[in-house]
Amino acid sequence: ENVTVLYVEECDKVARNLGVPIVNLWKGMQLPAKNYDEKNSSFFESNQQWKIDYLSDGVHLTPMGNYRLYELVIEMLDQPSAGVVEKEKSGLGLAVSALPRAYPDHSLVDGSDPGKAFGTTDVA
Repeated sequence: ENVTVLYVEECDKVARNLGVPIVNLWKGMQLPAKNYDEKNSSFFESNQQWKIDYLSDGVHLTPMGNYRLYELVIEMLDQPSAGVVEKEKSGLGLAVSALPRAYPDHSLVDGSDPGKAFGTTDVA
């Protein structure tokens, strides 16, 4: 883990020096997802619960890990551009979370009748 931390810190420095926004997945995964119980936040970090929740085998993301990555990417895209290299967080300022969706969220699609979510019906 120490090598990973050093690598992440160097990547972060390079990004800041170039003024390029970065998604720090290493740091971001060590914090609970936004809908996680805040009272258990310190337990999550100190007991390295993030490794169990976010990684299936120490490298590959679980479904919860993919969701956390999604949260971090949206956060970076929404975050305004810092304009100053020393800023802790810098994003692209795209406000993507406010954009309308062209298609319904996948959670709204009924597997037995997907056309319903898209405003169409199956004709048999």
